[in-house]
Amino acid sequence: MNEEERKKKIKDLLVVYQQKIERGFGNEIDKWKLVNIFKGTKVWEIENFYDYFKKYNFTYLVQYYSPTIIKELFNSEKSDEYKEAISNLLKDSEKSLKQRLTEFINRVEEIYRIVGGESSHHDEKTASFFLTLYKPEKYTFYMYSYYEQFCKLIGEKPKIKIGEKYPHYLELIKGYILPAIENNNELKDLKKKFIEECKDCYEDPNNMILAQDILYQMLSGKKDDDIIEIEESTQQNNRKETFTPLNTILYGPPGTGKTYNTINKALEIILRKEEKEELEVEIKNEDGTEKVEKIRIGKVKEILNKSKNEKIDKDERQILKAVFDYYKNKGQIEFITFHQSYSYEEFVEGIKPIAVDDNEGTNVKYDIIPGIFKKICERAQKSSNFNEVWENFIEDIIDNGLELKTEKRNKKYKLKVNSNNNLNLFTGKELIQQGTLTKERVYSFLIGESKDKYWASYYNPLVNYIKEKYDIKIEDNSGKNYVLIIDEINRGNISKIFGELITLIEEDKRIGGKEELKITLPYSGDEFGVPKNLYIIGTMNTADRSIALIDTALRRRFHFEEIMPDPKLLKDNVEGINLQEMLKAINERIEFIYDRDHTIGHSYFLEVETFGDLKEVFENKIIPLLQEYFYDDWEKIRFVLNEKKDNSEDNFIEVIKYEDRNFEFSTINNFDLKERRIYKIKPSNEWGKSAFKKIYKDKNSNNSEENKTQEN
Repeated sequence: MNEEERKKKIKDLLVVYQQKIERGFGNEIDKWKLVNIFKGTKVWEIENFYDYFKKYNFTYLVQYYSPTIIKELFNSEKSDEYKEAISNLLKDSEKSLKQRLTEFINRVEEIYRIVGGESSHHDEKTASFFLTLYKPEKYTFYMYSYYEQFCKLIGEKPKIKIGEKYPHYLELIKGYILPAIENNNELKDLKKKFIEECKDCYEDPNNMILAQDILYQMLSGKKDDDIIEIEESTQQNNRKETFTPLNTILYGPPGTGKTYNTINKALEIILRKEEKEELEVEIKNEDGTEKVEKIRIGKVKEILNKSKNEKIDKDERQILKAVFDYYKNKGQIEFITFHQSYSYEEFVEGIKPIAVDDNEGTNVKYDIIPGIFKKICERAQKSSNFNEVWENFIEDIIDNGLELKTEKRNKKYKLKVNSNNNLNLFTGKELIQQGTLTKERVYSFLIGESKDKYWASYYNPLVNYIKEKYDIKIEDNSGKNYVLIIDEINRGNISKIFGELITLIEEDKRIGGKEELKITLPYSGDEFGVPKNLYIIGTMNTADRSIALIDTALRRRFHFEEIMPDPKLLKDNVEGINLQEMLKAINERIEFIYDRDHTIGHSYFLEVETFGDLKEVFENKIIPLLQEYFYDDWEKIRFVLNEKKDNSEDNFIEVIKYEDRNFEFSTINNFDLKERRIYKIKPSNEWGKSAFKKIYKDKNSNNSEENKTQEN
């Protein structure tokens, strides 16, 4: 195994470790606390030192019997000789660490036999304990089991002689683990965060305790098969991290968090190429005001990782939304919603009316305006300070306009600022208005995207003037990621909106791809392609339109990612009601009598804190949604709500029968009124807790009477 392969294995090991500790060090934090108390001192110099040993369980840091023997030796008649043996171990003398270890182990063995013991159990593991507490910036804890697996992981032969194993272990840590930590800013940020939260923990500036924790948590007790498993796990994680489809559609039933997840997904994509370590973002307070805060990129990634497995709190969501808005304002993220009227002209480019002021008053002119897709494609390739420059330019010429000459014929033309801060074009001796030069088209010519030969005679001199007079900066953005989010993508007419561009979004057809393809846009005549650093994320509500009916061209070019209801994200006890079991039972019944595309998402219940909240959600969202699903087929709705008996006290729905009315006749035109039923939703103030519990608990179960009593 060569050096690069070794480094790769350690890097992969850190990836898995980082995921394992993303919510904290757990009980292992005690190591940092213990070291903080004893650092720079010999253990007996701390009063009641053994009490700290008991408080911060240290037994696994030494041999199994060592704690008892350590206490016994400190209290024995040979206590001073035992302290001297430890002191000699701790001295950075001319003796090598191997020699000091060997002398320490042998000497303590002699002392313990003198006081009547058989084996002192003072080996290199126990020696590492004393060394680490005394000088944690240089040493760390050790155990042969994970030292051996560490060696196997990197193809190194472990040492077997007394006094050689621990020095070799330290050498490998300094050669492989510490450099890998140094190159992993996210892991260092995590450690720093946990240490700061701990308050009484050792800061571990050289990461020696962290290095031991990595090996202990990842390799302790592992067999060879486990090492292979770790390697496979890291490879899978790497594949997941590196492979994100350029075109993705999140699809699923309503309320599963599709739009919510687009924010997380967009940030993951953007942050993958973010070089800054922190951002200044505006966070909204509850009173509507805003405050500017510095947010670590590492912190944002922690929240994103956490959100994959559990519900994040409001403050964490606020941070994600603030960072999302930061990148949206920078132009790296765009968000649009498709609808039936959305068109190619809005998405790519089109001719649109523009109100302009001239000598005859306000008139309507038409110009080619780029759509949101074209704009973000251009930004993903190049960006500039053009907006600022344009504002200064407009301010400079607003009073007198600007006279220029065409490129080839050298004919004069004049530009005047109109009410939209675009430029009216006047040509000829009499300066007759001919059209409008728009800010967007000027930028298109500036970055070399426009190929319009006719208008180039007027645009190019203007562009040259701006370049000469103003400090315009153009930046290459190919090193950044950009994201276009299309909400409700299935509600638009895909062929009408994308037009010929549907082919260009394929990965190999993008700029720089194997089959790079560019087309000439029909309105502007510009040459256009889609860059490889633009990601498209769409959302699709399967209850609105089945995925089977999606445009074939769209389906073939997008990766579809299903997001289904996740009851685990809900509370399991809201005043005695298990929301997880309730949602699970509702969806099982909906899937059975309808389909899984119309199940109910968990997000409807995420903010439910009280029984009152739950009743409000059912009254205003769940029952109306069921009515829509089943077209007022009330028996199906009752089936979903598990209402087995008519007019039971714990039903949501009241059933009115013929017998309940005092009609004088029972048939109308041979229609038997006795078969007729009327359904009515009970007022929510009549709903008891048992009505909700009954959804997931059988009414006839042993708990039913108890539930009924508790509910009222």
